[in-house]
Amino acid sequence: MLMDDDSSSDEDHMLEDTQVLHVGTPLIHSTHLSLRLNSNIFLKMESIQPSGSVKIRGIGNFCYRKIQTRGNDVRFVSGSGINTALAVAYCARQLRAEATIVVPTKTSQRICEAIQLDGAQLIKYGSNWIEAETHARKLVKRNGVYVPSADHEHVWQGHSSIVHELKTQLMDNPPAAIICPVGGGGLLNGVILGLQQVGWKQVPVIAVETHGSNAFQAAVVTGCLVHLPKTSTLASSLEAKSVCAKTLELSLIHPVVPFAVSDAMSANAVRLFADDNKMLVEASSGAALSLCYTEIIRDILPSLSPSSDIVVLVTGGSDISLDHLDEYRKLYDSPPVVVKSGSDVFLRLDDTLISLDDVDIDEPMGISPALLQELRAKRAAELSSQDQFDNNLIDSLSIVGSGDDDARTQDFMDDAIMARLDGNEEDDNVHGVGDVDDDDEEDDEDYYDRSETFDVGRGEEDDDDEDQHDELENDSDNDNSRSTPYAIDSDKDNTDKVYGDKSSGIDDMNSTNGHEDQTDLETGNKTAVSDDPVSSSQDSSSRIDSQHSVNNKSTHSPGET
Repeated sequence: MLMDDDSSSDEDHMLEDTQVLHVGTPLIHSTHLSLRLNSNIFLKMESIQPSGSVKIRGIGNFCYRKIQTRGNDVRFVSGSGINTALAVAYCARQLRAEATIVVPTKTSQRICEAIQLDGAQLIKYGSNWIEAETHARKLVKRNGVYVPSADHEHVWQGHSSIVHELKTQLMDNPPAAIICPVGGGGLLNGVILGLQQVGWKQVPVIAVETHGSNAFQAAVVTGCLVHLPKTSTLASSLEAKSVCAKTLELSLIHPVVPFAVSDAMSANAVRLFADDNKMLVEASSGAALSLCYTEIIRDILPSLSPSSDIVVLVTGGSDISLDHLDEYRKLYDSPPVVVKSGSDVFLRLDDTLISLDDVDIDEPMGISPALLQELRAKRAAELSSQDQFDNNLIDSLSIVGSGDDDARTQDFMDDAIMARLDGNEEDDNVHGVGDVDDDDEEDDEDYYDRSETFDVGRGEEDDDDEDQHDELENDSDNDNSRSTPYAIDSDKDNTDKVYGDKSSGIDDMNSTNGHEDQTDLETGNKTAVSDDPVSSSQDSSSRIDSQHSVNNKSTHSPGET
C-alpha cells in the first residue's frame, strides 16, 4: 500500500510542527573561549530568532497548536516578560490571530514600538511584571487564550527542538555538558526532555541563575518548590519567584547542576561576548556565558579535555542596547567571581576558593565592596607570609652542599617543598630528607654539619629517607586528584544523581567538621587560613561526598534533596 511507503516517523512530524514559527539556529565554535579553556566551546545562537530570543521555540509551538485546535478566531493574551511578549506578538501576526500584550508602565519605548509593529494591542499597566501579568489574565474573555511563559507542555515540547538540532549539528556525538540559563523553567524542561528523547540521558545540564533570582536552586536545596519573597537581577528574563513543578521533577531524573552567578559576572560576560562576536545579547545569556569567561566551568567539570564539547545556549533577548553595554563596561569591568553551588557561596581569590556566609543580593557583585577589600587584604597577607617562608627556606638551603652534593640537596628541597604544599608541616617544621626546624636558631656551621649527616654513608637511614620521599610524592598525587567543590565528572556515567543534604545543596559541605582551609583550583592543595568563618575556605576533598556526584546511580523522590 502507498501508506506503507511513508517512512517518516511520528517524531519527524512533531519536529515539523514545532518548527513552523522558529528558525533553526547555527552552532558556532567559539575560538576565543575554546583556546581559553582548552576545550571545544560551542555557542547555540538563539539570539537570531525572529522574535530575538529562544522564547519563540516554546511560545511558537504553544500558539500554533492553539490555532490548530481552535482556528484563527482567538486572541492571545500575554503579560509575562519582554521576550515572551515579543514572541506572542510575532506569533499572532504570523498566524493571523489577534493579540493583547500587557507590559509595566516603565517598559522602554523601543520595546513597546516593537510589540505594536507586529500589530498587537499594547496596554501599559502596573509597576512590574507581576502586576502586569495579573491584569493580563483578567482580560482573557470567551475567545481569549492566555499564553504562559514557561509552565505548559507545549512550551516544553517547543524548546525540546533545540536538542534535536544539536544532535544533528554535533553529528550524534553527545557533549560533555549543556549550559542553560534558567528563569521559570520552561527552557530547562525542554532541554531535559529533548536529551531524554534523543538518548543523551547522561549529558549533564548546568542550570545557571543569578543570585537575586535563584528559585530553581532554592527548590533543589529544599527539595520542594520555593516562592522567593523578593527578586532582584539585571537579567530580567531570568526573574521568576518560582519555577514550574515539572522542573524540579525532571531535575530528579536527569543530571542537573544548579548554579548561581552574580549580576556583575553576567554583565561582564555580555560585554566580553560583544567584543568577541560583535553581537549583543542580554544579561540572561551573560549568566550562562560567565561560566566560560571566568573559567569556573573547569571546576564544575574537572575532567574537561581538548576533545570535550561544551554547548552554551545563547538565548538572546531584547532587553539590551548599546547604552546597556556602555553601562556594563563602566560598572562591571573584571568583577570578582562570586558563585553559589547548592546552599554554599564561594569567592575566588588568586585561584583559591574562599567560603562566604551568604550572597549579598543587594550588591550586583554578590559581595559588599568593604568585605571584598577586607578579604583581599587578608589573602595578600597570607600570600606574603607564605612567600617569606619559602624564601627563607630557599636561603637556608642555598648553602647546603655543592658539586656532587647538588643532586641530594635538590632532593631535600623537593621533599621540603612537597611537605609545605601538602600541609604536612607541624610546628613550623619541614620534614625532608634531613629534618630542618625553622624554630631552632642555628648558624651556618650547623647547616653544614647537618648536610653531612645525609650526604655520606647513609646506609639504612638512606632507605628510610627515600621511603619518606616516595610517601610525600604519593600524598601530593592524592591531593592533586581531588575534586573541587560543585565538581562533576563528565567522563563517567552521569545518568542519575542526587542532591545531598538539604543544607548543602549538591555538595556535602558539612563533612569538614569545622576544619577550615583553602583549596587551590589548579592543584587541589590546601593551605591553612584564619578562623574567620567568612574568609575561611574548605578542603574540597572532604566537601565532596561521593553521593553528590552526577555519577551516582540512585534517584531520590521529590521529598529528598
